[in-house]
Amino acid sequence: MKNPKIAILASLFFCSLICWVDHSTAAQSSPDVFRYLPEDATLFAGSTGDIRPNINGSDFERWLAQPELQDSFLDLLDQIAREIETDQGDPEVAKLIRQAMRLGPAIVFNQPWVFAAKISDNLEVPMINFIVDLGEHEDQIKEYLIELESQFDQEPDRFDVDGRMFKLLTYPTGEKAEYGIDNNRFYFALGEGEMAKLIANGNTPAPDYFQQMVDEMPVERPVFWGSVNLIEVFSSLPDPASNDPTFDKLRFYDIRSAKVVFGFDQASSVSRMVLDAPEGVTGFWGTFDNPPIDVAQLAGVSDSVDSLSAIQLNLKHLWDLFAPEMGQDDDRDTLRQMMAEFDVDLEKDILDNVGQLVYSYQQLSLLNPAAGLAASVEIKDADQVNVVLEKLLEGVEDNFLDDFILEKKDNPQGMLYELIPLDPMMQMAFPGIAFQASDKELLIALDAKVINTHHRRLRRSGGKLTDLPDMAALFDSQLNGSLGQPSGLFYLNMSNMIDSVYAVIPLIFAFEGGMRPNVDLDLLPPVEVLTAGVGPTSIGLYRTESGFHIYERSTLPGVLATSPLVVATLLPAVQQVRAAARRAESQNNIRQLILASLNHESAFRSLPPTAQVDQEGNRLLSWRVQLLPYLEQNELYEQFKQDEPWDSPHNFALIEKMPDVFVNPEIELEPGKTTYLGIAGKQGAFAPATL
Repeated sequence: MKNPKIAILASLFFCSLICWVDHSTAAQSSPDVFRYLPEDATLFAGSTGDIRPNINGSDFERWLAQPELQDSFLDLLDQIAREIETDQGDPEVAKLIRQAMRLGPAIVFNQPWVFAAKISDNLEVPMINFIVDLGEHEDQIKEYLIELESQFDQEPDRFDVDGRMFKLLTYPTGEKAEYGIDNNRFYFALGEGEMAKLIANGNTPAPDYFQQMVDEMPVERPVFWGSVNLIEVFSSLPDPASNDPTFDKLRFYDIRSAKVVFGFDQASSVSRMVLDAPEGVTGFWGTFDNPPIDVAQLAGVSDSVDSLSAIQLNLKHLWDLFAPEMGQDDDRDTLRQMMAEFDVDLEKDILDNVGQLVYSYQQLSLLNPAAGLAASVEIKDADQVNVVLEKLLEGVEDNFLDDFILEKKDNPQGMLYELIPLDPMMQMAFPGIAFQASDKELLIALDAKVINTHHRRLRRSGGKLTDLPDMAALFDSQLNGSLGQPSGLFYLNMSNMIDSVYAVIPLIFAFEGGMRPNVDLDLLPPVEVLTAGVGPTSIGLYRTESGFHIYERSTLPGVLATSPLVVATLLPAVQQVRAAARRAESQNNIRQLILASLNHESAFRSLPPTAQVDQEGNRLLSWRVQLLPYLEQNELYEQFKQDEPWDSPHNFALIEKMPDVFVNPEIELEPGKTTYLGIAGKQGAFAPATL
């Protein structure tokens, strides 16, 4: 085998997974697997196995129980397994992987299990333990283990622990693993002699840290627990304080541990995460160490929006952390100088006038993503902000006179500024941006109508997002376990998000040269199945005496953990849109070059020459220099010395000033080079070289 260690670790884990569509097998009544947790685990995860596709169960379990969803899932799994089998050079290994995938997708749903690991210096893993109850699949797992063992050159040794028989397998690398099945339970321990310690743990109560988690993060029907000791993780890194001052300055290790629990109450799925920092935080996490959100500050957010992110941030603290002393002491001064060019004092006019609440919201729309997108920053003095906006936006307009136009409209809420690109091609990627400072917030949107709508919502007595039951629960101490008021909020209309993602998936593969799926997209379940019974996700961030507490209520749990996957799903589409915008910009460049060439032909009765040459026939300046006067670059043209070659000391220094019209935005080239080429000759794009 090419990598037997990875293969056996993965396979021994997957071999004990239980097929989630087998509803008839009852979960073990007691999650006593948690007794096997070691006292010194760096990280662990475990489950009661008490999640069942069940039309009479929780909202999540009802969602899982849809037959069409299960059929689609199994069809996709089978095709992925066939792809793996085709790609694998070793058919026996491919067979084992495929069997594991058929057995394995939902151990976290069906059976009690626990996994624990201990790390040491440089994040080496000296200990891995894994235990899972097998239910009615014990015989299948035994057969699978026999097939797996046949892939190794030697038979495993057998040994006894308290009258239980286990096996010891030695990897070709010399490392050892102990494993076996006893009393319908699979055991795995990495390292020789570790099984005895694992069995001994099972004869004692669960460790104190596990019971503390149960008490600290109450859930009516808990199913999953997990924890990682971040102090041990950071201390295992190579001396970050001495080797990386930035790491020490940010003090990520102010968070001692991260703990999570997932389960159900009578209304929905519930997740809790605690970032343990009882002694206060001063580095990066100090950015979030703030008082709660005043719900009145979100009065302009309608109950019709599809997403909201709101957080109390100490922006001045964040600036002090990231701006100075990050390897270049002049970073802050450079930004100060940039602001000074617009007659703006960075600290006094901007940072000192910013409050703490920052939020954004959106109504999802594939046809016009900018239609419902808005952001807000809390401010202290709207008049001062307007002065700064006036200076900055007029400076942008002056410096990019040919690219943007600044429009100003005075309305009852204050001055509304809108910066609009003039180029229709640019508007495809960037429609513009609008600003308005009024009362205690600076509103920013890609469409000025969004800001006007925001103010209308402020005047309404009802229809607020924070009035929805899922959001109101985050402010209700009886429901959220007396956490108090949140200092951060996240809301997502999950049903509309699934709709939007599904609508984007075909577009990802429609672009020429885009990604190609390894599975048949027709096997995906219908969107109405995925969205059936799916309610919104609401998450609150709370500052408590023990640290930061994240509380989530949703139909589909784990949005905080899975949101990177959603972003990864959408990223190819975003990249394709950006690529389309770059292609449009390149096409516009070509149009300008063609028009300049035609203007040259009108003036000289010939297309521009490939290059000017001297009396000896040596090439001097290329066609690009000859086109400069017809690209509104006459000033640059006159700086070139026409009797010197392009790479003379004088002319070579002007290359970096050549306009971007010669640059294809999709391709990175050295300064002075271009991919825009043409055929030379009397009937070609360029005339022959001339004196």
